[in-house]
Amino acid sequence: MIEIETCKFVQAVDIAGSVVERRSSIPVLRQMHVHANGALAISATDLDMGCEVKLPYTGAAQSPFMLPEPDRLRKAIAHAGGGAILLEPQDTGAVGVATGDFRLAVKGVPPEDFPLDIMAGFGRDVLTCVLGGSELDAIARVSHAMSSEETRYYLNGIYLHPIDEWTLRAVATDGHRLFWANLKVPGAVQDRSGFTGVILPRALIARALKRFARCDEVAFVVGYAAPANAPSAAEGTAPAPVGYPRVAMAAAVGDLKVTFRSKTIDGTFPDYTRVIPKGHEHRAVMEVAVLRRALQALVVAGVEKLPGVKFEREGKTLICSVAAHWGGDDSRATVRVPVLDSVGMPEGWQIGFNGRYLLDCLDACRGRLVTFGLSGPNDPVTIVDDVDPVDFGMVLMPLRV
Repeated sequence: MIEIETCKFVQAVDIAGSVVERRSSIPVLRQMHVHANGALAISATDLDMGCEVKLPYTGAAQSPFMLPEPDRLRKAIAHAGGGAILLEPQDTGAVGVATGDFRLAVKGVPPEDFPLDIMAGFGRDVLTCVLGGSELDAIARVSHAMSSEETRYYLNGIYLHPIDEWTLRAVATDGHRLFWANLKVPGAVQDRSGFTGVILPRALIARALKRFARCDEVAFVVGYAAPANAPSAAEGTAPAPVGYPRVAMAAAVGDLKVTFRSKTIDGTFPDYTRVIPKGHEHRAVMEVAVLRRALQALVVAGVEKLPGVKFEREGKTLICSVAAHWGGDDSRATVRVPVLDSVGMPEGWQIGFNGRYLLDCLDACRGRLVTFGLSGPNDPVTIVDDVDPVDFGMVLMPLRV
Protein backbone atom coordinates (compact mmCIF):
# COMPACT_ATOMS: atom_id res chain seq x y z
CA MET A 1 0.00 0.00 0.00
CA ILE A 2 1.32 3.42 -0.99
CA GLU A 3 -0.08 6.65 0.47
CA ILE A 4 0.62 10.08 -1.06
CA GLU A 5 -0.79 13.55 -0.51
CA THR A 6 -3.35 14.10 -3.23
CA CYS A 7 -2.17 17.58 -4.20
CA LYS A 8 1.42 16.39 -4.65
CA PHE A 9 0.37 13.30 -6.61
CA VAL A 10 -1.87 15.33 -8.91
CA GLN A 11 0.97 17.81 -9.53
CA ALA A 12 3.44 15.00 -10.20
CA VAL A 13 1.11 13.27 -12.66
CA ASP A 14 0.47 16.59 -14.40
CA ILE A 15 4.21 17.23 -14.87
CA ALA A 16 5.22 13.71 -15.87
CA GLY A 17 2.14 13.28 -18.04
CA SER A 18 3.01 16.40 -20.03
CA VAL A 19 5.35 14.31 -22.23
CA VAL A 20 2.76 11.61 -22.88
CA GLU A 21 1.59 11.47 -26.49
CA ARG A 22 -2.13 10.81 -26.09
CA ARG A 23 -2.59 9.82 -29.73
CA SER A 24 0.33 7.40 -29.80
CA SER A 25 -0.43 4.01 -31.35
CA ILE A 26 1.99 2.41 -28.87
CA PRO A 27 0.09 1.62 -25.63
CA VAL A 28 3.11 1.85 -23.32
CA LEU A 29 3.76 5.44 -24.42
CA ARG A 30 0.31 6.44 -23.20
CA GLN A 31 1.07 5.21 -19.68
CA MET A 32 3.27 6.12 -16.71
CA HIS A 33 5.88 3.96 -15.02
CA VAL A 34 5.73 4.09 -11.19
CA HIS A 35 8.34 2.77 -8.76
CA ALA A 36 8.21 3.17 -4.97
CA ASN A 37 11.60 2.72 -3.32
CA GLY A 38 12.59 5.50 -0.91
CA ALA A 39 10.74 7.98 -3.08
CA LEU A 40 7.83 7.53 -5.45
CA ALA A 41 9.24 7.91 -8.98
CA ILE A 42 6.71 8.59 -11.75
CA SER A 43 8.10 8.47 -15.30
CA ALA A 44 6.71 8.99 -18.80
CA THR A 45 8.25 9.25 -22.25
CA ASP A 46 7.51 9.76 -25.93
CA LEU A 47 10.84 8.10 -26.88
CA ASP A 48 12.44 11.47 -27.73
CA MET A 49 12.00 12.98 -24.29
CA GLY A 50 11.30 11.61 -20.85
CA CYS A 51 10.23 13.10 -17.53
CA GLU A 52 10.72 11.68 -14.06
CA VAL A 53 9.10 13.16 -10.96
CA LYS A 54 10.07 12.00 -7.48
CA LEU A 55 7.89 12.75 -4.47
CA PRO A 56 7.62 11.55 -0.86
CA TYR A 57 5.22 8.78 0.15
CA THR A 58 4.49 6.51 3.09
CA GLY A 59 4.36 2.74 2.91
CA ALA A 60 6.55 -0.16 1.91
CA ALA A 61 8.70 -0.36 -1.21
CA GLN A 62 6.89 -1.73 -4.24
CA SER A 63 7.94 -3.30 -7.50
CA PRO A 64 7.39 -1.10 -10.58
CA PHE A 65 3.87 -0.88 -11.97
CA MET A 66 2.07 1.08 -14.68
CA LEU A 67 -0.71 3.67 -14.52
CA PRO A 68 -2.66 4.23 -17.78
CA GLU A 69 -4.41 7.37 -19.01
CA PRO A 70 -2.54 9.87 -16.79
CA ASP A 71 -4.61 12.89 -17.83
CA ARG A 72 -7.96 11.25 -17.09
CA LEU A 73 -6.61 9.75 -13.87
CA ARG A 74 -5.31 13.12 -12.69
CA LYS A 75 -8.62 14.86 -13.36
CA ALA A 76 -10.65 12.13 -11.65
CA ILE A 77 -8.48 12.23 -8.52
CA ALA A 78 -8.48 16.04 -8.42
CA HIS A 79 -12.30 16.13 -8.59
CA ALA A 80 -12.69 13.39 -5.96
CA GLY A 81 -11.41 15.79 -3.31
CA GLY A 82 -9.65 13.41 -0.93
CA GLY A 83 -6.70 14.63 1.13
CA ALA A 84 -4.61 11.53 0.43
CA ILE A 85 -4.52 8.90 -2.30
CA LEU A 86 -3.85 5.20 -1.81
CA LEU A 87 -2.27 3.03 -4.49
CA GLU A 88 -2.38 -0.73 -4.05
CA PRO A 89 -0.66 -2.81 -6.74
CA GLN A 90 -2.07 -6.32 -7.19
CA ASP A 91 -0.36 -9.55 -8.29
CA THR A 92 -2.57 -9.51 -11.38
CA GLY A 93 -0.98 -6.27 -12.59
CA ALA A 94 -4.00 -4.17 -11.66
CA VAL A 95 -3.63 -1.18 -9.34
CA GLY A 96 -6.27 -0.08 -6.87
CA VAL A 97 -6.72 3.70 -6.60
CA ALA A 98 -8.62 5.20 -3.68
CA THR A 99 -9.09 8.77 -2.44
CA GLY A 100 -12.00 9.97 -0.32
CA ASP A 101 -15.06 8.03 -1.48
CA PHE A 102 -13.57 7.47 -4.94
CA ARG A 103 -12.45 3.93 -5.93
CA LEU A 104 -10.94 2.77 -9.20
CA ALA A 105 -9.04 -0.27 -10.45
CA VAL A 106 -6.71 0.30 -13.40
CA LYS A 107 -4.44 -2.02 -15.32
CA GLY A 108 -1.61 -1.07 -17.63
CA VAL A 109 0.90 -2.90 -19.76
CA PRO A 110 3.67 -4.92 -18.04
CA PRO A 111 6.20 -2.50 -16.46
CA GLU A 112 9.12 -4.27 -18.14
CA ASP A 113 7.78 -3.01 -21.49
CA PHE A 114 8.42 0.61 -20.49
CA PRO A 115 11.48 2.11 -22.29
CA LEU A 116 13.58 3.31 -19.37
CA ASP A 117 16.69 3.98 -21.47
CA ILE A 118 15.66 7.58 -22.19
CA MET A 119 15.77 8.26 -18.43
CA ALA A 120 19.12 6.52 -17.90
CA GLY A 121 22.17 8.48 -16.77
CA PHE A 122 24.91 9.48 -19.17
CA GLY A 123 28.09 7.53 -19.71
CA ARG A 124 30.05 10.72 -20.33
CA ASP A 125 29.15 14.28 -19.34
CA VAL A 126 30.54 17.02 -21.58
CA LEU A 127 28.84 19.97 -19.86
CA THR A 128 27.59 20.36 -16.30
CA CYS A 129 26.32 23.70 -15.02
CA VAL A 130 23.56 25.44 -13.09
CA LEU A 131 21.13 27.82 -14.78
CA GLY A 132 19.79 30.62 -12.59
CA GLY A 133 16.62 32.62 -12.98
CA SER A 134 18.24 35.19 -15.29
CA GLU A 135 19.55 32.43 -17.59
CA LEU A 136 16.13 30.79 -17.76
CA ASP A 137 14.59 34.16 -18.59
CA ALA A 138 17.16 34.65 -21.36
CA ILE A 139 16.28 31.24 -22.82
CA ALA A 140 12.59 32.18 -22.69
CA ARG A 141 13.33 35.40 -24.57
CA VAL A 142 15.35 33.58 -27.23
CA SER A 143 12.62 30.97 -27.67
CA HIS A 144 10.40 33.58 -29.42
CA ALA A 145 12.46 33.04 -32.59
CA MET A 146 12.30 29.22 -32.73
CA SER A 147 10.97 27.85 -35.99
CA SER A 148 8.08 25.40 -36.31
CA GLU A 149 8.74 24.55 -39.96
CA GLU A 150 9.18 20.80 -40.36
CA THR A 151 11.30 20.96 -43.51
CA ARG A 152 14.05 22.84 -41.66
CA TYR A 153 13.90 20.70 -38.55
CA TYR A 154 17.32 21.86 -37.34
CA LEU A 155 15.79 25.29 -36.62
CA ASN A 156 13.05 23.80 -34.40
CA GLY A 157 14.87 24.57 -31.18
CA ILE A 158 17.62 26.59 -29.52
CA TYR A 159 21.26 26.20 -30.48
CA LEU A 160 23.49 26.24 -27.39
CA HIS A 161 27.26 26.49 -27.74
CA PRO A 162 30.21 27.67 -25.61
CA ILE A 163 31.65 31.18 -25.90
CA ASP A 164 34.26 30.74 -23.20
CA GLU A 165 34.80 28.57 -20.13
CA TRP A 166 31.89 30.02 -18.17
CA THR A 167 29.68 31.51 -20.89
CA LEU A 168 27.21 29.79 -23.20
CA ARG A 169 25.31 31.36 -26.08
CA ALA A 170 21.70 30.48 -26.89
CA VAL A 171 20.54 31.20 -30.45
CA ALA A 172 17.24 30.68 -32.24
CA THR A 173 16.06 31.69 -35.71
CA ASP A 174 13.25 30.93 -38.12
CA GLY A 175 14.92 32.61 -41.09
CA HIS A 176 13.00 35.87 -40.58
CA ARG A 177 14.28 36.83 -37.13
CA LEU A 178 17.21 35.75 -34.99
CA PHE A 179 17.51 36.07 -31.20
CA TRP A 180 20.66 35.39 -29.20
CA ALA A 181 21.66 35.62 -25.54
CA ASN A 182 24.81 35.01 -23.53
CA LEU A 183 24.25 32.78 -20.48
CA LYS A 184 26.65 33.24 -17.56
CA VAL A 185 27.33 29.86 -15.91
CA PRO A 186 30.14 30.33 -13.35
CA GLY A 187 31.48 27.03 -12.13
CA ALA A 188 30.49 25.16 -15.28
CA VAL A 189 32.48 22.03 -16.08
CA GLN A 190 33.08 21.61 -19.82
CA ASP A 191 34.79 19.03 -21.94
CA ARG A 192 35.66 21.34 -24.81
CA SER A 193 36.64 18.43 -27.04
CA GLY A 194 33.23 16.80 -26.58
CA PHE A 195 30.96 19.85 -26.32
CA THR A 196 30.94 22.15 -29.33
CA GLY A 197 27.22 22.83 -29.38
CA VAL A 198 23.80 21.16 -29.26
CA ILE A 199 20.33 21.99 -30.58
CA LEU A 200 17.74 21.73 -27.80
CA PRO A 201 14.32 20.71 -29.20
CA ARG A 202 11.42 23.13 -28.84
CA ALA A 203 9.35 20.52 -26.96
CA LEU A 204 11.98 20.35 -24.20
CA ILE A 205 12.29 24.13 -24.07
CA ALA A 206 8.52 24.62 -23.79
CA ARG A 207 8.04 22.05 -21.02
CA ALA A 208 11.11 23.02 -19.02
CA LEU A 209 10.30 26.73 -19.12
CA LYS A 210 6.74 26.04 -18.01
CA ARG A 211 7.66 23.76 -15.11
CA PHE A 212 10.82 25.56 -13.95
CA ALA A 213 9.51 29.13 -14.32
CA ARG A 214 9.69 29.79 -10.57
CA CYS A 215 12.87 27.84 -9.84
CA ASP A 216 15.96 29.71 -8.70
CA GLU A 217 18.34 27.01 -9.95
CA VAL A 218 18.12 24.33 -12.61
CA ALA A 219 20.82 21.71 -13.07
CA PHE A 220 21.77 21.40 -16.74
CA VAL A 221 23.83 18.51 -18.14
CA VAL A 222 24.84 17.56 -21.67
CA GLY A 223 26.25 14.09 -22.17
CA TYR A 224 26.41 10.93 -24.21
CA ALA A 225 24.58 7.70 -23.48
CA ALA A 226 26.80 4.90 -22.26
CA PRO A 227 27.39 2.11 -24.78
CA ALA A 228 25.59 -1.14 -23.98
CA ASN A 229 27.52 -3.34 -21.55
CA ALA A 230 30.29 -0.74 -21.27
CA PRO A 231 31.74 0.43 -17.93
CA SER A 232 30.71 3.91 -16.88
CA ALA A 233 32.98 6.88 -16.35
CA ALA A 234 32.43 6.51 -12.61
CA GLU A 235 34.28 3.19 -12.79
CA GLY A 236 37.37 4.84 -14.15
CA THR A 237 36.79 4.80 -17.89
CA ALA A 238 35.32 7.32 -20.30
CA PRO A 239 33.26 5.50 -22.95
CA ALA A 240 33.48 6.82 -26.47
CA PRO A 241 30.53 9.01 -27.46
CA VAL A 242 27.64 7.13 -29.02
CA GLY A 243 25.41 9.02 -31.47
CA TYR A 244 24.29 12.57 -30.74
CA PRO A 245 24.46 14.03 -27.23
CA ARG A 246 21.51 14.15 -24.89
CA VAL A 247 20.52 16.76 -22.35
CA ALA A 248 19.08 16.68 -18.84
CA MET A 249 17.42 19.49 -16.87
CA ALA A 250 16.50 18.98 -13.21
CA ALA A 251 15.14 21.15 -10.40
CA ALA A 252 13.10 21.02 -7.22
CA VAL A 253 9.50 22.14 -7.74
CA GLY A 254 8.19 22.44 -4.20
CA ASP A 255 8.55 18.96 -2.67
CA LEU A 256 8.89 17.36 -6.10
CA LYS A 257 12.20 16.58 -7.80
CA VAL A 258 11.62 16.96 -11.54
CA THR A 259 13.99 15.77 -14.25
CA PHE A 260 13.57 16.14 -18.01
CA ARG A 261 15.87 14.13 -20.26
CA SER A 262 15.81 14.56 -24.02
CA LYS A 263 17.55 13.74 -27.23
CA THR A 264 19.04 16.71 -29.06
CA ILE A 265 18.22 17.55 -32.67
CA ASP A 266 20.29 15.55 -35.12
CA GLY A 267 21.36 18.33 -37.47
CA THR A 268 23.74 21.21 -38.10
CA PHE A 269 22.73 24.71 -37.07
CA PRO A 270 23.61 27.33 -39.73
CA ASP A 271 26.40 29.86 -39.19
CA TYR A 272 24.24 32.55 -37.62
CA THR A 273 27.14 35.02 -37.26
CA ARG A 274 26.96 35.72 -41.00
CA VAL A 275 23.48 37.20 -40.52
CA ILE A 276 24.41 39.64 -37.74
CA PRO A 277 25.47 43.00 -39.24
CA LYS A 278 28.87 44.32 -38.20
CA GLY A 279 27.89 47.98 -38.47
CA HIS A 280 25.06 50.35 -39.39
CA GLU A 281 24.51 53.58 -41.25
CA HIS A 282 21.52 54.70 -39.17
CA ARG A 283 20.29 54.37 -35.60
CA ALA A 284 16.93 55.09 -33.96
CA VAL A 285 15.91 54.97 -30.28
CA MET A 286 12.28 54.68 -29.17
CA GLU A 287 10.28 53.78 -26.08
CA VAL A 288 9.31 50.13 -26.00
CA ALA A 289 5.86 50.73 -24.52
CA VAL A 290 4.96 53.46 -27.03
CA LEU A 291 6.10 51.44 -30.03
CA ARG A 292 4.33 48.32 -28.74
CA ARG A 293 1.00 50.15 -28.38
CA ALA A 294 1.35 51.52 -31.90
CA LEU A 295 2.11 48.10 -33.38
CA GLN A 296 -0.71 46.39 -31.50
CA ALA A 297 -3.18 48.93 -32.88
CA LEU A 298 -1.84 48.56 -36.42
CA VAL A 299 -1.78 44.75 -36.35
CA VAL A 300 -5.44 44.71 -35.30
CA ALA A 301 -6.36 47.28 -37.93
CA GLY A 302 -4.51 45.49 -40.73
CA VAL A 303 -6.32 43.06 -42.99
CA GLU A 304 -3.39 40.70 -43.57
CA LYS A 305 -2.60 37.70 -41.38
CA LEU A 306 1.05 38.76 -41.25
CA PRO A 307 0.69 42.54 -41.60
CA GLY A 308 3.50 44.51 -43.20
CA VAL A 309 4.10 47.70 -41.22
CA LYS A 310 5.72 50.61 -43.04
CA PHE A 311 7.97 53.07 -41.16
CA GLU A 312 8.72 56.50 -42.64
CA ARG A 313 10.85 59.24 -41.07
CA GLU A 314 9.10 62.60 -40.70
CA GLY A 315 10.83 65.13 -38.47
CA LYS A 316 11.36 63.69 -34.99
CA THR A 317 8.80 60.93 -35.50
CA LEU A 318 8.29 57.73 -37.42
CA ILE A 319 4.98 57.40 -39.23
CA CYS A 320 3.96 53.74 -38.84
CA SER A 321 1.26 52.56 -41.21
CA VAL A 322 -0.42 49.38 -42.37
CA ALA A 323 -2.87 48.60 -45.17
CA ALA A 324 -6.37 48.61 -43.71
CA HIS A 325 -8.68 48.66 -46.78
CA TRP A 326 -11.57 49.65 -44.51
CA GLY A 327 -12.15 52.89 -46.37
CA GLY A 328 -11.11 51.65 -49.81
CA ASP A 329 -8.30 49.78 -51.51
CA ASP A 330 -5.74 52.49 -50.69
CA SER A 331 -6.80 53.03 -47.07
CA ARG A 332 -4.00 52.84 -44.45
CA ALA A 333 -4.05 53.02 -40.65
CA THR A 334 -1.26 55.24 -39.26
CA VAL A 335 0.33 55.98 -35.88
CA ARG A 336 3.09 58.50 -35.09
CA VAL A 337 5.87 57.23 -32.80
CA PRO A 338 8.37 59.74 -31.32
CA VAL A 339 12.06 59.08 -32.05
CA LEU A 340 14.02 59.95 -28.90
CA ASP A 341 17.43 59.82 -30.56
CA SER A 342 18.69 59.08 -34.05
CA VAL A 343 21.76 58.99 -36.25
CA GLY A 344 21.42 59.30 -40.02
CA MET A 345 17.91 58.48 -41.22
CA PRO A 346 17.25 61.36 -43.63
CA GLU A 347 13.79 62.84 -44.03
CA GLY A 348 11.47 60.43 -45.84
CA TRP A 349 13.65 57.36 -45.16
CA GLN A 350 11.48 54.20 -45.27
CA ILE A 351 11.60 50.58 -44.18
CA GLY A 352 9.02 47.82 -43.59
CA PHE A 353 8.66 44.97 -41.08
CA ASN A 354 6.33 42.12 -40.33
CA GLY A 355 4.26 43.61 -37.51
CA ARG A 356 3.89 40.40 -35.52
CA TYR A 357 7.59 39.59 -35.72
CA LEU A 358 8.46 43.07 -34.52
CA LEU A 359 6.02 42.67 -31.61
CA ASP A 360 7.85 39.46 -30.65
CA CYS A 361 11.08 41.46 -30.57
CA LEU A 362 9.53 44.06 -28.28
CA ASP A 363 8.10 41.35 -26.02
CA ALA A 364 11.65 40.04 -25.57
CA CYS A 365 12.91 43.45 -24.43
CA ARG A 366 13.33 44.04 -20.70
CA GLY A 367 14.27 47.73 -20.78
CA ARG A 368 12.40 51.00 -21.31
CA LEU A 369 14.18 51.91 -24.53
CA VAL A 370 14.87 49.96 -27.72
CA THR A 371 17.59 50.81 -30.24
CA PHE A 372 17.38 49.88 -33.91
CA GLY A 373 20.56 49.57 -35.97
CA LEU A 374 19.62 50.26 -39.60
CA SER A 375 21.32 50.39 -42.98
CA GLY A 376 19.49 49.96 -46.28
CA PRO A 377 15.76 49.18 -46.55
CA ASN A 378 16.58 45.56 -47.48
CA ASP A 379 19.41 44.98 -44.98
CA PRO A 380 18.98 43.08 -41.68
CA VAL A 381 18.26 45.26 -38.65
CA THR A 382 19.73 44.77 -35.17
CA ILE A 383 17.55 45.42 -32.12
CA VAL A 384 18.76 45.80 -28.51
CA ASP A 385 17.25 47.27 -25.36
CA ASP A 386 18.91 49.48 -22.73
CA VAL A 387 19.14 46.78 -20.03
CA ASP A 388 21.56 44.25 -21.53
CA PRO A 389 22.65 45.40 -25.00
CA VAL A 390 25.88 43.36 -24.74
CA ASP A 391 24.43 39.98 -23.73
CA PHE A 392 21.14 39.94 -25.62
CA GLY A 393 20.35 40.94 -29.16
CA MET A 394 17.95 40.41 -32.05
CA VAL A 395 18.15 40.58 -35.82
CA LEU A 396 15.04 41.17 -37.93
CA MET A 397 14.79 40.98 -41.70
CA PRO A 398 12.90 43.86 -43.37
CA LEU A 399 9.77 43.36 -45.43
CA ARG A 400 8.80 45.06 -48.68
CA VAL A 401 5.56 46.98 -48.14
